[in-house]
Amino acid sequence: MSSTLFFVRCKKDSQVQTPATPSAPTTEQVVSIHVSPSYQTQNLLKNKFIYRNAANDSFSVSKWQFYLSNFKFIDQTGGEYNIDESYYLIDAFDEARHTIRIKNVKPGTYVGLKFLVGVDSTRNVSGAQTGDLQQVYGMFWSWSQGYIFSKLEGDYITSNATPLQNFSHHVGGFLAPYNCIEQVSLSFLNTPLQISSNSKNEMTINANLETYFNGATTIDLLSYQAVTGGRNGKTISTNYKNMFSATLVKN
Repeated sequence: MSSTLFFVRCKKDSQVQTPATPSAPTTEQVVSIHVSPSYQTQNLLKNKFIYRNAANDSFSVSKWQFYLSNFKFIDQTGGEYNIDESYYLIDAFDEARHTIRIKNVKPGTYVGLKFLVGVDSTRNVSGAQTGDLQQVYGMFWSWSQGYIFSKLEGDYITSNATPLQNFSHHVGGFLAPYNCIEQVSLSFLNTPLQISSNSKNEMTINANLETYFNGATTIDLLSYQAVTGGRNGKTISTNYKNMFSATLVKN
């Protein structure tokens, strides 16, 4: 009698299953940053001879590409949240390259953003690259010279009504005294970026080409017709590091 009862109890216990341990929730979020190329307050248009700089040059733009990299989100205490492997090629005339999707951002409240215009010195000499750093995009000189950080091309006429000519600005170089890697720091204290699973996690950055030409130094296209780094490249990069502004935050 007792042996029968023991058999039944063992059969019942053998059917009890241990609940599966739930996986830890993924807390990191994706942040979308839309980069809006412009001239003054208007969207930049391709091959339109409608722009004029402070040197009174009339010009059009046929190509504008630049690298943004090494993103850091700044929290309310001034702490920095670094984003690894953040290298993005922006193309002013390819809308598919206007939006950056940054993964694995820690939820929180952020009041600023830092990034480089260009590619850090380590990646300039690190051999074959992947993603937006691939050589197929035409933004690489050589293993000794590294990447082109900003490429601007177009046509112009000077204030003296010279014949139509083209200009080409290929800005790069990571060695002193003409290191063209520039860091940008943006603040959005009035509308902090609230990153969470319930928020939009979106922001817009304006890239105003007018500041490229009319910054600390006026870039006249007769003097800066063909630039491949060096002193003139550094002058241009000093201008364009100030062309960015955070114009919209969506929470």
